[in-house]
Amino acid sequence: MAQFEWNDAMTTGLDEIDEAHKTLIAGINALSDAMQTGQSKDSVLRTLRYLGEYAKQHFAHEEGCMNAHRCPMAHANKRAHAEFLEFFTQMQVEVEMHGVTAVTVVALQDALGNWLRQHIMRVDTGLLACVSHGVV
Repeated sequence: MAQFEWNDAMTTGLDEIDEAHKTLIAGINALSDAMQTGQSKDSVLRTLRYLGEYAKQHFAHEEGCMNAHRCPMAHANKRAHAEFLEFFTQMQVEVEMHGVTAVTVVALQDALGNWLRQHIMRVDTGLLACVSHGVV
């Protein structure tokens, strides 16, 4: 899988959110590398756990920012985060039970990269208008 990269179209108007997205992208790329290079199950699980915990913290912060800025995307954002975390937890359990299989590699790479890219560009960037217009 090609490395997932940040671009200016992902800007939310809040530097701390953009930096967190960059960290999530780096984590997804590290997970992809770990799976593709055949690293141990324990190594992949460590990366998954880190990514999951980071995502939970980031999602909570981002949801707070959307609420504070009265962003109309706040409800959709919260729902999308919950769905993502449910999927992510299922994938983590799958790796814990069965190790890194071709199915989990493809599912994780596709879902993580595509979900994050689409979520940032379709939902999170909704913050930009709220922040730009000083909605607080």
